[in-house]
Amino acid sequence: MVAGGADTQLGLLGAGVRAGEFTLPAGTFWQNTVLMVKPLIDPAVRPRTLCHVTPGEWMVEGIRFFCGLAMRWYRDAFCDSEATVVRSRGVDPYVVTEEGAALIPPGSNGVYAVLSNLMNARRWTHASPSFLQFDLGNPAGSGRSTCIGAVEEAAAYVVRGHFDIICGLTAWRRDRGKERKADSDTVIDAERFSLDVPARSKPYDLKGSGALDWAMQSRLARIFRPPANRTVMVAIDHGYFQGPTNGLERVDLSIVPLLKYADALTATRGIVRTTIPAASRTPVVLRASGGPGILRELSDEQIAVSLEDTARINASAAVQVFIDGEFESRSVHNMTPLVDQSQRYGIPVQYLRERQ
Repeated sequence: MVAGGADTQLGLLGAGVRAGEFTLPAGTFWQNTVLMVKPLIDPAVRPRTLCHVTPGEWMVEGIRFFCGLAMRWYRDAFCDSEATVVRSRGVDPYVVTEEGAALIPPGSNGVYAVLSNLMNARRWTHASPSFLQFDLGNPAGSGRSTCIGAVEEAAAYVVRGHFDIICGLTAWRRDRGKERKADSDTVIDAERFSLDVPARSKPYDLKGSGALDWAMQSRLARIFRPPANRTVMVAIDHGYFQGPTNGLERVDLSIVPLLKYADALTATRGIVRTTIPAASRTPVVLRASGGPGILRELSDEQIAVSLEDTARINASAAVQVFIDGEFESRSVHNMTPLVDQSQRYGIPVQYLRERQ
């Protein structure tokens, strides 16, 4: 049988570790782990929670960097004399370094090995690896065996810190003959995740929008009302070439009262900023092009509004017109930068086909 997975999870599988057992796989790094039948997530995001290789199990893990790596570095860099003893005795090099460290009192004569902090999966920073507090007046008390002891003690301190955190997340304590979960106010209960219910992510089902970014789908859904995906749009964006229009001289009196009956409003940015109430819930489609007055060729237009200003107004889309007009090529060329900008801001660009 062949099993695949991450290094720590496979180590726990090979060691036969069961759920609820605190385990310390040790190597280059030391992983402080406990397996759970339900995922527990630390609200402070110190240890991390990962899936285990066994279905239905989860691993809470606090990593201690540099433990084994620091031991190997120190052995290869400074323990030549120990290597000679190893060859004569036929034992592992760490056996000899451990024997020397065992003679050093707890606290390693005040020497500290700075290697790794407690895990903080949200933002994890470490000091540069180093040793502190050598006693230059006591070479014997600050020698190689002392440094090996300091490395091992530094690892033990972090293991204890991770052990306390994991116990706070997972341990059960007895209180007057009854069991209760420790620190339940800091634990996110796995039952809240509804693991038996597949996660849903439903795209907006307007034809052609399935591959669009979330923001574009959201803005289109404001204009084309689900589930019918149809819209009643009030369009008053012609004033820039028509001039004052009979019946529309006072947009605040003739159009604003109608907004509550409309799915969307198409207007120029001047009308939006000066007349449309900011509290209106009707989405705005902003006129993005501009050109000559009504007595000249209307398709001779240029881009008149940037997508940046469209976003500033909080419009749901920008509209550009005059395909099949005399200046159709210019209209298509105008469309290109708007579409490029639309990807940056998540604002749809709508084109209206107007024949001359």
